[in-house]
This record gives sequence, C-alpha cells and structure tokens, in this order.
Amino acid sequence: MVIAVKGSGSIDYQNKMKLPARIKLEERKLGREKAHGLAHNGEDRIEVDPSQSSKMRLDTVLHEGIHILDPNLSELKVRAYANRLSALLWKDRWRRIEK
Repeated sequence: MVIAVKGSGSIDYQNKMKLPARIKLEERKLGREKAHGLAHNGEDRIEVDPSQSSKMRLDTVLHEGIHILDPNLSELKVRAYANRLSALLWKDRWRRIEK
C-alpha cells in the first residue's frame, strides 16, 4: 500500500484508500429491524439503536464503522475486529460521557 504524506506531516490515507470523508452517525430505534446498528454504505451513514448500554454501543459503532470502511470484509471478521477493538478501548477506560 502506498501512503501519501502531506506537507504538514499528516498522512493522507483518504486519497489512496478511497475512504469516506465523514461517516454520519444517527440514532434510531431499530427494534423492527432486530438490529443494534445498521450501516448504509452508499450514504456513508450509520444508524445505532439508542437503547444499548455504553459498552454495547461502542462495539456497535465500531462494527458498523468497519462495514462502511471495508464493505468486502466478512461478517465474521467485522465482528472479531469490532469486539477486539471495543474491548481494548473499554479496558483503556473509554466511555461515552454525553447522550
């Protein structure tokens, strides 16, 4: 993988990897869909059910974000990556401080 470096020293991954400029995060009750979260790839948008615990929400946001960043990953890999990342961040005391 080739990574372009901007003049300020920051790495420009977006141009080389074609990542979305921004992922929009919305809250919506997803009981009807029987899901904790939904990823809308063409829109670079995530919907998260607001009734989750903070720990579960962290895992859901990471999970759906990974789907947006790499839609070709299998569900099994997305789950594994999200679970490991959320456990790491939770252990490092990352918490949601506002609703």
